[in-house]
Amino acid sequence: MARLALLLLPLVLVSCAPDNLQLTSVQVVHRHGARTALHGYTDEPVWNCDITPLVGLTDLVQTKDTSPRIYRKKYPTDMSKNLPGNCMAGQLTSLGAAMHEQMGSFFRRRYVDTLKFLPPQLDPAQMWFRSSDAPRTLASIDANMRGFYPISSTPVRPILDVEVREWDFDDIPAPDVYSTSVPNCPALMGVITKMRQNQDFIRQHQAVADVRASIMAKMNLTDDQMGWLWVGDNFIMRKLHGLPMPTQLTAQEVATTVSMAGYEFLYPYQNQNADQQRAWLTLTYGAMMGDIYKRMLITPSAGTPRYYAYSAHDTTIAGLISILGDTGYPWMPVASFLVFEVWRDPATTDPWVSIIYSNSTYVPSPDMWPRPQWMVIPPCVPYVARGVPLTEANPGAARFSSQPTFCPLTVFAQYAQMWIPKDRRQVCGLTAASNDWRR
Repeated sequence: MARLALLLLPLVLVSCAPDNLQLTSVQVVHRHGARTALHGYTDEPVWNCDITPLVGLTDLVQTKDTSPRIYRKKYPTDMSKNLPGNCMAGQLTSLGAAMHEQMGSFFRRRYVDTLKFLPPQLDPAQMWFRSSDAPRTLASIDANMRGFYPISSTPVRPILDVEVREWDFDDIPAPDVYSTSVPNCPALMGVITKMRQNQDFIRQHQAVADVRASIMAKMNLTDDQMGWLWVGDNFIMRKLHGLPMPTQLTAQEVATTVSMAGYEFLYPYQNQNADQQRAWLTLTYGAMMGDIYKRMLITPSAGTPRYYAYSAHDTTIAGLISILGDTGYPWMPVASFLVFEVWRDPATTDPWVSIIYSNSTYVPSPDMWPRPQWMVIPPCVPYVARGVPLTEANPGAARFSSQPTFCPLTVFAQYAQMWIPKDRRQVCGLTAASNDWRR
């Protein structure tokens, strides 16, 4: 009988979210939209970029007048690092911009039209932006906001500040299995070295060694150039933009390349070595989860942001959803996103968290994309309202629902804090003389 009472105890203590919750803050983390390939190879197709970043000199010293002129970036076609055509490597394309405009429209419908959380006209004081220092993530913010707040709804041209950190000291992009140094976290390099020595990692690469050699010969690649992750990224972006694959490769060689690229990308996040996976997630995106959690604790007041947006990369989304308990997910597509909403009970001010995740493939129709799901981290499952459907999952893994779900912030915090380092510098092995994290 005592055993039965013990088993029933959580069901007695757990309660679902109140019906009168009010939304108080939103944090969005989104991957940039479709882009050009990061590396070009022989038999590379011509890439056409018909959107060009426009740059205004808005970062001048305040004592000087801001120039009214607009300057257009142009990329010379005779530079070796550029792809054939008029694009730079990794540049946001029109397709990528369209993805973010549609995503922004989805956010407008939810937070302006439906929930009345944000005003119909853009108020920069209520919004905060952060981006990696990459043109594609910065351009994605611009495209996202065009969908969120079309020009017609913004009669005054405001200045929107975007917090950007030096690439080598940023925690939005993360290293990969090919990294040879990690200046902002030396301890992470040790984890990467151990991962590359894992027997399952070695066996997986040995199994495709012949295919790799064949691709290298056909594409005239050196050993250093033939990284599955880099070549596979090139093929994925070609397919997204309707560009042809290398004619000298077989369909099976292309498929193996894309499959191995996904394997290498996901390996650090889905590593079966629990100690290595925990170290990787803590050292890469544990601190960013800490930033997100700290902002959940803020009670918005007049003149303070209510909507936070991080324009980031696939590594960012992978790190955060791994921390949240998702396992076995595929390589997240461009324009995937995570949303952390904080809702409060007006009577008690108790905060509740709702997590929304979208990883569906883009379809150019607002009715078809995005199709987000609500994500339920393992300890929050008991708080899901009765009758709300949940996907099946392995024990201890996150689950998903097509209907809104809520979890007490105290429960979320207890789970998230397992991954948040108390002192990043110390766990990363940075000494007092080392470069700071610039935080």
